[in-house]
Amino acid sequence: MCPLIIFGVDLINSLGNTFVLNDGLLIALLTFTSNIFFANSQWSGVALEGMFSIALLIQLIIIFAGILFFISKRSTLLIIFLSFELLAIGLRIYFGSQEHWRSYFFTFTRMDAFLMGLTLGVLYTHTKVRIHLLNNALIIFCSAIILFTSAVYLTQGMFFGNALTTHLAYPAIAFFAVSLINLLYRYEINTLWLKKASSFGKIAYPIYLLKLPAVYFIYSVLLIYAADLNPVAFIGICFIVSLIFCFLVGGTWHLLYENLKINFEKILKIKSLKALNCK
Repeated sequence: MCPLIIFGVDLINSLGNTFVLNDGLLIALLTFTSNIFFANSQWSGVALEGMFSIALLIQLIIIFAGILFFISKRSTLLIIFLSFELLAIGLRIYFGSQEHWRSYFFTFTRMDAFLMGLTLGVLYTHTKVRIHLLNNALIIFCSAIILFTSAVYLTQGMFFGNALTTHLAYPAIAFFAVSLINLLYRYEINTLWLKKASSFGKIAYPIYLLKLPAVYFIYSVLLIYAADLNPVAFIGICFIVSLIFCFLVGGTWHLLYENLKINFEKILKIKSLKALNCK
């Protein structure tokens, strides 16, 4: 995020396109409140909208970590989670299609998946409930597919202009994801291909954050050096180069992160051994 803010704006501006950082966004990014900034229809101008998901995650972790710290009773937690889900649905209905960006970016309208994951975690702490969920994992998964398919149909393919989308899509997707996790846990699906898919998924988030700035940058470069290309070829090259660039940077970021993590763990291990030897 920081290199993009520091170098990205000037770099793309040098290519001849306006790439302006809107007033207030830098503070919003650094304080992890950019989702609230975007909810008020204040766009970044630098394709940094993907950063809102980090802000959302941090805000939800702080809120629900506090709840979990003070409340341990399972039934109370489930009631609280259900209340928050009803709040999310209620706010989306209140905002309606006229304020769909509030539904898309605001903290309490995008917490369905987080709540669904917390609910599954709390349910798993009860042995009988966990066994019941695992024994019926396939039925739950099939039910989730039916719900998800129905939501896709009713919202015309999750079309954002459809008012039903923000009411139905988020809980349907969240329920499908949780049911899949439950199914994988039930059948202990840990085959080699799934492990590879999981490793591949680790670079998905940096790719997600990088995709819009990368496309904007590569598009700007192509306008200078390949503007005379056939429009179809131009779009095709832009897509392919952007895809390769995002995967290379995402993979590099993941390798650096893993190496730093390994080295940090080694340092901690060495310090622990030294402390034991001193004793």
